[in-house]
Amino acid sequence: MLVQPKEMEGILLVDKPRDHTSHDVIARLRGKLKMKRIGHAGTLDPMATGLLIILVGKATRVSQYLMSLDKEYEGTVELGENGSAKISLRQSFIGKYAMRLRAGLTQVPEGRLREVVETRLLAQALPGAQLLDFSVEAAQDVDAPLVVQMEASLVKFAEQRADQLVIEPPLMPRLTRLSSLPARQTPLLIAEAMHQSSRLTFQLAPGTRVWGTRAAQLEHGEHRVLSRDRVQGQTLVLDREVSIAAGRVAPADYPGFAAFTREAEQLLSQPIVLRVESTPGPPRAEK
Repeated sequence: MLVQPKEMEGILLVDKPRDHTSHDVIARLRGKLKMKRIGHAGTLDPMATGLLIILVGKATRVSQYLMSLDKEYEGTVELGENGSAKISLRQSFIGKYAMRLRAGLTQVPEGRLREVVETRLLAQALPGAQLLDFSVEAAQDVDAPLVVQMEASLVKFAEQRADQLVIEPPLMPRLTRLSSLPARQTPLLIAEAMHQSSRLTFQLAPGTRVWGTRAAQLEHGEHRVLSRDRVQGQTLVLDREVSIAAGRVAPADYPGFAAFTREAEQLLSQPIVLRVESTPGPPRAEK
């Protein structure tokens, strides 16, 4: 009796060379492995080099999870009177982000790990911040989120304007980059789903007044942006969430999608004004 060989299945991490498309890599692997059931979790530009996640056999069923770009921030901010800050930030990576980062960290010499965390992860989250300490959790556990805990300081977290501190909320993506054109004749392709959330907690000095917080939810089809900013006693919480679905935006739907991204960016970038005062009053008008 002939025994049918078991089909290979699993996830391959391929270092894609320059001038090769993701389709080129798939075609070559199909020839080498003599299999048709091979896919990938997101394309890379032909001119780019880097990690390409290949799914083989039954592993192709998890592509919808690996193609999502999930990133979560949670932290506390100790804000100084001059706008400086000490920040404790916990950054969690899920899905494709986690796989890419794990693969990258394994190639970094231990002596350079701090430099990479400061110049790549911290600098992307909080430009200009100085890394004081860090730790990496679940670096080898592929079933768990990859977590980077960072302690940092920032000379100018908020801008000082007379008796006010003005915070430009960090950590959220620029959604208008998805809709930079005034109109489209062809569909807009959103190749990878994205889910990003952040929650920053500030302990306020007694007598601090806060302006600019807003609780709102915006939706356009499967895309959603949520703000749950609030003041609870002497605590300010900036709590935001962005979910962008993968897929195509038809030319007829593009104006509505573009309007959604503009409104969402206004919501997420609304400055937060703090002022310590004994007598309540509105914030000073900007010139």
